[in-house]
Amino acid sequence: MSQGTHDVDELVDLLLHHSVAMPFPADRFSGLNPFAVILRYEETLYTSMTLEEMR
Repeated sequence: MSQGTHDVDELVDLLLHHSVAMPFPADRFSGLNPFAVILRYEETLYTSMTLEEMR
């Protein structure tokens, strides 16, 4: 994994490797990957979601 990555799949793999509990199933994170860089580097308006909505 590259230092400072915004690749959600890489971050999830790291969490799984270290047995970190996640708020919802690991396979649900992949859908967030396209937004990881956009939300980090652009001033994009977005609507937040509750954990229940993500499930």
